[in-house]
Amino acid sequence: MDGYGEPGRNRGRRIVEPLGLTGTHLPGAQTTLPSPHARHYSPLMVPGAKQHDVTELNASYAWAAGGVISTLDDLTRFLAALLAGHLLQPVLQEQMFTGAPGSTYGLGIRWPLAGNRTVWGHNGMIHGSFTIAAGTHDGTHVAAANINSDNRDYPIDAFSDLFNS
Repeated sequence: MDGYGEPGRNRGRRIVEPLGLTGTHLPGAQTTLPSPHARHYSPLMVPGAKQHDVTELNASYAWAAGGVISTLDDLTRFLAALLAGHLLQPVLQEQMFTGAPGSTYGLGIRWPLAGNRTVWGHNGMIHGSFTIAAGTHDGTHVAAANINSDNRDYPIDAFSDLFNS
């Protein structure tokens, strides 16, 4: 696997297949999920409202947030390969970690922790689901979690506590 194909082109042959991402799907406007999958419940952003099963929904309205459905195993495998430098050209890998001059965010993946430590990852949220993944700079240690929640603050706090311990 050379890992350096054109961005967005032949993702299956360049990323999905070589990494063995068998639980990763591009659903488009499809509303059903492949098995196995978690159930997701949401009050649909109305505080105090009844919880609704929102597992099967057309997530294409959320653009990238609904553009890929993946298992946590696939997500950690992908992030480990990305962080270890197996998916990007070296110049792009360096840009991913450094970002714009004066930025502490990198290209959306830098996550500063207590004790002057940093992990690299990202999170995503859609009705009833909050997923987060992060790992060490070299990709040797990666963790991911999915929490059934619409609360934007709680999952990040819980995951930060995990990494800070």
